[in-house]
Amino acid sequence: MTEASFPAVETPTWTPIFKAQLRRTLGARRKLGWVFLAIIVAQIVALGSLGIVFGLHISTEVSQDTTQATVSPLSLGSLDEFDMGGRVDEGLAAVWLAGAASLLLSLLWPIRVWAGEPASRRDYHYAMPVRRSHHDLTRVLAGGVWVAVVSISLVLVAVLTATLFDHTSLFSRLTPWFWLNLLIAPLLVYTLASIVYVRASSRPSAWLWGGFWALSLVVTTGAAVAPDLARTFARSPVLNPIRTLIGPLFGEIAATTVTQGGDQILGWLLWSTIFLAGLWIAASTRPKRL
Repeated sequence: MTEASFPAVETPTWTPIFKAQLRRTLGARRKLGWVFLAIIVAQIVALGSLGIVFGLHISTEVSQDTTQATVSPLSLGSLDEFDMGGRVDEGLAAVWLAGAASLLLSLLWPIRVWAGEPASRRDYHYAMPVRRSHHDLTRVLAGGVWVAVVSISLVLVAVLTATLFDHTSLFSRLTPWFWLNLLIAPLLVYTLASIVYVRASSRPSAWLWGGFWALSLVVTTGAAVAPDLARTFARSPVLNPIRTLIGPLFGEIAATTVTQGGDQILGWLLWSTIFLAGLWIAASTRPKRL
């Protein structure tokens, strides 16, 4: 009696697994995502070309010593109605919108990456041909690719529109660190938000927003107890992650700050190390029951 021979099972390489995750992280309801993206692109083009703001109209009435501003929804407004003092034109406004939209996307994209799969519903990971932690990290990486693609695309749309309509005169004041941060900041925000979705057993969105609320409470309490220390922390472009990631977008657009390359690089290195370490720990320490 001979022993039955079974064909050897080959473990797939990382490439097909990553490609499968790229398709998976686009989400099931892709048409809805394309609609929202098209609206954002249309607003960037309208803002960068003609300075038009969708759904917003601002009218100002001056009587004696008082000024009353009225905002009317579902209308068309103009960038000229904002008192920017010549600091912001159509081109800068379009780039700012592209950067702000990328940050919002990066915060919400993990919801799409892990839709319907909190940690407690990932038992099928045990049947995968790769380690569970590697599976989680590969999916996060695939989602990060889409965040980078969309972020770069939005910025390119803004720059090309501003170039076509000759609204690039103020671009010269923007530093190279500003442009690089338009890509790095969304990726770091996405990494931070992904930690919660990788680790939370249920209701990851509640943990995410609850974490931001708890952080704001700690910051507010710290500012009241030790105002000098809190002020030093808040002004640091390295130790304050909000200033590291968002400071160039708001400060350079409004012409209130100039990004210092050395501080910006240190901030990127510090917070990318912390966020990536947190992501690795979340993926590697998830209990077997999760």
